[in-house]
Amino acid sequence: RLQADETKRDRMERLLNTSLDWGYILREIKRKKISSFAYYQLRHFNFNNYLPRDIFEFLREHYFRICRHNMILIKEAGRILNGFAQEGITAMLLKGVFLAEAIYGDIGLRPVSDNDILIKREDVAKANRILNALEYRTPAYYEDALEIHSTSLNSLVYKRQRRVHYIVHLHWNIINSSWPMDRLADTIDMERIWACAEPVKIGGVSALTLSPEHCVIYLAHHGFHHYFNRLILAIDIREALQHYHNRFDWNLAAREAERFGLSFIVYHSLQRCAQALQFEIPQLERITPQRIGFLEKIISFYIYR
Repeated sequence: RLQADETKRDRMERLLNTSLDWGYILREIKRKKISSFAYYQLRHFNFNNYLPRDIFEFLREHYFRICRHNMILIKEAGRILNGFAQEGITAMLLKGVFLAEAIYGDIGLRPVSDNDILIKREDVAKANRILNALEYRTPAYYEDALEIHSTSLNSLVYKRQRRVHYIVHLHWNIINSSWPMDRLADTIDMERIWACAEPVKIGGVSALTLSPEHCVIYLAHHGFHHYFNRLILAIDIREALQHYHNRFDWNLAAREAERFGLSFIVYHSLQRCAQALQFEIPQLERITPQRIGFLEKIISFYIYR
């Protein structure tokens, strides 16, 4: 967590004074994508002398490696967004560098593998030409994505081979998953998503991002889609809730989740995050789903398996 009170600090110090299996700890924090959080807290509380020097140096180096990588991705996002803007394409940043800079406030804390950018479907062909001009290769399934109305294929992955391996994940719907979620993409009112979008600056470049309520709904679905197989997916949600705390409208979030047919997923994803990270979401009951059908039972299996 970014914020740790004295109780958490004292508990950490007591644990660090015991005999710990640092090999196991290192494997786990790498698997859960939270090595930067370990370094952040150990440095913040000046606990580095409690662990083997090589372990602390590994965490330190990994943190700065993430910083360097994310700085490159932020700069690249700026190039793409500027290219889109020059051609009249409105673009929105999803998770990734937006979370690292705007939500976490420290680009070394959130590992980012690619630039997730949302555009309107009618701008895909134009965006493809711009990305080609920036040396990104058109995906082999590009024509299929444009010609076939598929609710399970709502994005394209572009790659650019350089010294740094660049990837752009170009979306036109916030739902991009396969069975059993296919039909939910049709329930997302993308005009509503765009109408509620908010301005943001990432690396000094202007763009748009999801409204606070849509951001949490999106992160909840994204975490579910990946079975919350990395702890960082739950941390994303907690940090977004804390970042937007003073202006997050739970009544609006409940209405939007219901509008998009995502109440069940959002409620249980947030509940799972709260349990995993041991934090309270007092307003969660406002999103309690009213209907539980066959699809929801399938979802329950995926969430709690």
